[in-house]
Amino acid sequence: MQEATRPFAEVMAGLRREFEAGLPDRAAEIRKHAPAALAGDPAALAALRVPVHALAGTGATFGHPAISDAALALENMMDQPDDLQDTMPAGLATVLNILDNTIKSGGGT
Repeated sequence: MQEATRPFAEVMAGLRREFEAGLPDRAAEIRKHAPAALAGDPAALAALRVPVHALAGTGATFGHPAISDAALALENMMDQPDDLQDTMPAGLATVLNILDNTIKSGGGT
């Protein structure tokens, strides 16, 4: 079936499955860069921003508004470098908990 003739809901369901299939990789990328970002490494903070920003912009689109909300909150924390040590650990934990729960429930296999 050609993409143009498929019903919108079917196309979105496929895109949602692709998004969910990528969640374990996004969580791994966040975990990879988080320690150095928390230690103040600017390159690690920039690398961490990539998956966080992507999740902030796409989670709700694919039926996971909690992912978007938590990622946006974390992204906002990352914009306050003087407060990173105080705020970012909790923000990271929230994002990762939501991702892990989504993955465990079958929304990221």
